Amino acid sequence: MMKNRAIIGITLMITSFFLLVLWEVKGREMLLFTPVLAASQDIPNGTVINSSHIKQIRVLPENIVEDALDLGQSEILIGQQAKTDLLKNQQLSASQFQRYENRRQPDSSVFVIPEHWIVSMSTVVRPGDTVCLLSATDGIMLGAYDVAYVSDKNGRISGEYVSHNEDLLKRQDGAYSASSLEILCTPAEYIALYQQLHASNGKNLIIYVEGEQ
Repeated sequence: MMKNRAIIGITLMITSFFLLVLWEVKGREMLLFTPVLAASQDIPNGTVINSSHIKQIRVLPENIVEDALDLGQSEILIGQQAKTDLLKNQQLSASQFQRYENRRQPDSSVFVIPEHWIVSMSTVVRPGDTVCLLSATDGIMLGAYDVAYVSDKNGRISGEYVSHNEDLLKRQDGAYSASSLEILCTPAEYIALYQQLHASNGKNLIIYVEGEQ
């Protein structure tokens, strides 16, 4: 009888210890802190937001900024453009972003979206269109980008070379049937796209013209 009581006592002590640890590690945070969206990295002014720029953090209710966004609102940020410089771990609110106006950023360049990355894309995409990139495996929006050039299956490129004084983003007609694209984005945006595609083993992009989803 005494032995059973001792075993029960030890069991209760161990259980209490683990519950205390669980409370300190997770319980206190879950009960006292509120989840909000934050920047997962430094975000320069003008950046077009994709899923890699966003993460969830937990903060005390009194530290939540005005109009803070929660996890369920992350989709409204995808494809939006930062109106100011944002720091890593900074809370995010709708007032910090604006609709992407399709203006070429000073540090942007032309990067290739090769055919072997693409699951589905309309063949009538033209230079000057703004296309949205969507992950086929998880449905995450990867941003909206301006098309500079289009290549067909034979490698022919539509989109003539233009000088910096001409409008690279003027939509062109009569292009070849699109097979792969060259888009305007910053090096950091392209690296984020490459890493996303590499993690999903390549062929993962659904591409559609903005406003035609």
